[in-house]
Amino acid sequence: MQNKKILNKMIIFLILVASSVFIDVFACNYKYWTNDKITLGTVLNDKIKYQDITDRNGRLKIVGENPYFKIEEKGYCGYLSIDIKGKQGYGLSIQHMDGDHIVKEKIQKVRKVGKNNAIIEVKDNLENVRFVPVATMENDLSHKLHLGKVSVIDNIEVNYYRIFALISSFMLAFVLVTYREKLSENLHIAFVLLAVTVGLNICIMNPMHYSYDEKEHFIRAYEVSRFDFGLRNEVEHFWIDNADKFLEKIYPVHQNNKEKSSYVRQFSSTEYPNKEYFISTASTYPFVPYIMGGLGILIGRMLHLPFIGTFYLGRIISMLGYVAITAWCIKNIKFGKKILFLLALLPALIFLTTAYSADTYTLAAGFFAMTLWINMIVQNGRIQKKQMFGFAGALAVMIMCKVTYAPLCLLFFSVSSEKFNSKMQAWKNKILVLLSSGVVAIGTFLYSNSKGLNQWNMPGTDVGGQIKYIFAHPIRYICLVGNDMAHNINVYLTGVTTSLAYNKPLPEVFIVILVVILCVIAVVNDESEQMILNKKTKGILLFSIISSWGLISTALYITFTPVGSMVISGIQGRYFAPLLFPVLLLLKNNKIYSNINANRLNMMLIGTSAFFLLWEMWSILNGCCG
Repeated sequence: MQNKKILNKMIIFLILVASSVFIDVFACNYKYWTNDKITLGTVLNDKIKYQDITDRNGRLKIVGENPYFKIEEKGYCGYLSIDIKGKQGYGLSIQHMDGDHIVKEKIQKVRKVGKNNAIIEVKDNLENVRFVPVATMENDLSHKLHLGKVSVIDNIEVNYYRIFALISSFMLAFVLVTYREKLSENLHIAFVLLAVTVGLNICIMNPMHYSYDEKEHFIRAYEVSRFDFGLRNEVEHFWIDNADKFLEKIYPVHQNNKEKSSYVRQFSSTEYPNKEYFISTASTYPFVPYIMGGLGILIGRMLHLPFIGTFYLGRIISMLGYVAITAWCIKNIKFGKKILFLLALLPALIFLTTAYSADTYTLAAGFFAMTLWINMIVQNGRIQKKQMFGFAGALAVMIMCKVTYAPLCLLFFSVSSEKFNSKMQAWKNKILVLLSSGVVAIGTFLYSNSKGLNQWNMPGTDVGGQIKYIFAHPIRYICLVGNDMAHNINVYLTGVTTSLAYNKPLPEVFIVILVVILCVIAVVNDESEQMILNKKTKGILLFSIISSWGLISTALYITFTPVGSMVISGIQGRYFAPLLFPVLLLLKNNKIYSNINANRLNMMLIGTSAFFLLWEMWSILNGCCG
């Protein structure tokens, strides 16, 4: 019987894989299968016909009000290769026509992918397409543009990113339906399933420069993989030949799967002959946030993976570390399990953990510290040393990731003194946690200061001058921070719910839905373990939140904002993410209850999270690899 069940599941798995391949190869390429094809390698320059454009040896000049060119060749074409002459950077609007009517239009930037060619996606009969020059920042096309050899390089596209995403989506749906009862009883397993499924896809498909400052954090992780922990300045390390090209922000995002594949192949070397030092604005961060990413890079080199493979592996290992820590928290937390589950699966936060960043382990350490604190508040027995040291250790990691969260150490003072052997011991332990956090914070600050706090060198900034301004106008500055928060509340909420850095954000309506769900779950008391937050505890919690946010604002004000400015530059919602759990706990009360079956509610939350995460995954795929 057991063997039969295993066989049935294997058959289902093979059917899902086959269905995914079929959808990608046949359904997504239906025009290829239903039309005549142009032979690969066909050069089309002599078939180009111009409207309001003149051509002088590839140098095109717009001479009328309706400029475009067509390629008068019958047959289906997937992708065109255009050899670039001279400058690049102009744009082409690819207009798919039905007679004189535009059916679909997409603007593509003409830019080098390899040594001298650009890839343009067509995916239609060439006779139905016209190419309209458009002005870009790099080159005003009212003057000129350059066009070299134009040829067909591919007709059918097998998109491996899409196949993997289809398999992942089908398998996720199958597991959620088949094991819904078990998952509803074990939210930590459901979390691992959702986070790993979607996280792996985003790790692989998201372009490097489309996460927050990922180049800077990747350099730090790479240094850690070389056992350089930042104790010396400007240490050279061995890199691949074209590492400088990989680190340049050439593309904001890849326009199509073919372009991304061509770009990625340039960094497939397994040799590291060049000894170089690359500047990183993340040099002010200690090595702690980059241990897992660096470990992935190190493993990749030991396995002799291509350089680009080590890059992806570092992302994946870092993401898996976050998943492991957070899953432990969801499993072991005695109150707020549903809140933590939803928070950890917010699309914006999952996105943060799939890239090289200090935010990943700021979140993980924050969840770990909050879990231990809640458990200490809830439990009836004595506080054990491992709980106290675990809380202090998690805070230390959090502070080394972002020193501005140091005030969260004050939460330990809300733990009842009756849970220690004596009041004297309680105060000794509380002061010990405070001092250890203070030492780590001071050490982190001194380390960052030794590297230069103002790494971005923003115009008009002066750390010393800004600090003097704050002390000279304390009331004005407090009002400034309050006004800034009031005016940017939408930025904060977007940053922790739907923002995907430099990818297209999720629909704005999702912000409202996610915030409402979080608040309702925070207010409704439906868990077996009850936690009563008295006024003192809520006061300490609120003071810790306000203090941390004040430090975040101040850090940005002194390093990223011109002296005396009445706005704070650089504020992003992701900085608010580690404080979101404490904020939601302030909504907790013991008066409102829910009669909904706990397992049924858990299944609803799992399904809701799955919906938003799959939307996020496919949104990124369509924008970067579609």
